[in-house]
Amino acid sequence: MGKKEIAKDYNSTAGIYDMRYMEEQLLKISFILKRVMVHDGETVVDAGCGTGMLLSHLGNGFHIGIDTSVEMLKEAKKRHSGAEFVLGDVEALPIRGESCDKVFCVSVLQLVEDPQKGLDEIMRVLKRGSAFGISLLNKASFAKGIGGRIRGAEAQVYESESMRDVFVMGYKNS
Repeated sequence: MGKKEIAKDYNSTAGIYDMRYMEEQLLKISFILKRVMVHDGETVVDAGCGTGMLLSHLGNGFHIGIDTSVEMLKEAKKRHSGAEFVLGDVEALPIRGESCDKVFCVSVLQLVEDPQKGLDEIMRVLKRGSAFGISLLNKASFAKGIGGRIRGAEAQVYESESMRDVFVMGYKNS
């Protein structure tokens, strides 16, 4: 499925997304936020923010949600009025390089045309020494060996059969 079709699908289901997936997504978000700590005042990006679930669990700081679906962004604004929301793409993040303290990308990379480009973009916008947290479906072909595909970072990979995801968390080191 192409980018336009994916955005169209999420636009049409934005109003019921939380009802369908909140429990599942909150488990993933909790897993990530227990391992990647966010501190007040940090610049945090949620690449593929959907309805803004992750951002609503953060303290004070400059929070940016990016998504390809206008309707998902509208839902996110209802949940977290203090964040900035931007129509954009994880494969071409509309953010200056080395400007973010944390970047999260939950259940998104399996949907993009070029997941490696998405990983590279996450690393591009992170400051050196800053952390990231990523999840993607473990059945996605790109999930196999993902830890070795993250350039310029120290990363740990966790596989969860119960959540059906692969999680990658770490720090940009170059």
